[in-house]
Amino acid sequence: AAAAAAPEVPAAVAEDPVGSAQEAQVQPDAPAETSDETQPPAAATVPTSSSSPPPPRKTAMNLDKLSDDEKLDISYKYFVGGFFALPWLWLVNAVWFAREAFFKEGAPPRLRMYVIFSAIGAIIWAVGLGIWASEFQKRRAGWGADGDNLSVYNPKGRP
Repeated sequence: AAAAAAPEVPAAVAEDPVGSAQEAQVQPDAPAETSDETQPPAAATVPTSSSSPPPPRKTAMNLDKLSDDEKLDISYKYFVGGFFALPWLWLVNAVWFAREAFFKEGAPPRLRMYVIFSAIGAIIWAVGLGIWASEFQKRRAGWGADGDNLSVYNPKGRP
């Protein structure tokens, strides 16, 4: 008689070793809950037909779609990133935002400052890299083992 009074436990709850599923016991007589919050709206469903390919992705960013604050934020991040031995960020910043900073009315003055200083930083890096490459090629042989250790490719023969 005592076994007949025990409620039925669903198989998923009986197999749960931790016992956490016992809190979510299913009662067969209770109506299923249907709430608008748990059901996705009908418009949110994604069609699964494979007949049409997805639209092509555009990889170019359109600066006209960004607000002035977003442009300023991106330019600032590129400007700061250039100080971490990434001078190509300065070059990208100077080229990408030059039209916005100098030819568009109402551009933030700080954007112009970031573009100018990014261009100056990129030019200084390019000049420094050119000087280093020239001096290294001229003087590598005279540096002996140190010049050879700095080289990726060590030419054979007389220096």
